[in-house]
Amino acid sequence: MSKSRRLCHYSAVNIDGHQPRREKRASWRFDPRIGHDEQTSGRVYGNEPKFARGHMTRREDPVWGASAARGNTDSMHMTNAVPQMQPFNAGIWLGLEDYALDHARDDAMKICVITGPVLREQDPVRFGVQIPVNFWKMVAFIHDETGEPCATGYTLSQEGFLREEEFVFGQHETAQVPLSAIEAMAGVSFAPELRRLDPLERVQEARPRPLRRFGQIRFR
Repeated sequence: MSKSRRLCHYSAVNIDGHQPRREKRASWRFDPRIGHDEQTSGRVYGNEPKFARGHMTRREDPVWGASAARGNTDSMHMTNAVPQMQPFNAGIWLGLEDYALDHARDDAMKICVITGPVLREQDPVRFGVQIPVNFWKMVAFIHDETGEPCATGYTLSQEGFLREEEFVFGQHETAQVPLSAIEAMAGVSFAPELRRLDPLERVQEARPRPLRRFGQIRFR
């Protein structure tokens, strides 16, 4: 958690595709591990033009195995929510975990996902809260074709469509980026062993790769 922003730096989850469960959606609640005043809630959330509580870890991701019920309720803590516009968390971004599971090695079907906002000093303030306009995600798993571990990084941004005269987001775009780029923008640090598994870290061209379809993702 960021104490000054009252938002998470990142949220992490392990997923076991062999043990999915269904749980009824719980209500949003304060995380009991820290104070209520250290978590973002209140009037920033609501119907447009206010913001939705955007999950960093998807609610479905930790809902598996014997701890499915706990994973379901844990995902509904305020510490896992960041203000987002209603149509923001959709498209390729929303389906990355499912796509990775479809390509995870069949005898494992396990992936690790870390997601977070980019917290910048220049983020706009709306309803008394600084609103992140960029988000990132790291997905690691054993690829079914190669049998080797891989780690890929992604960003989702609406910054280019943010108008200063009114807070309006336009069409958003998911891009595949090197993990080192996420480290630089988000102030996080991945292990060197993880960065070495990223195919974009092994090529000269380290620019973002905008994604229009899942098939454009580079795993090797």
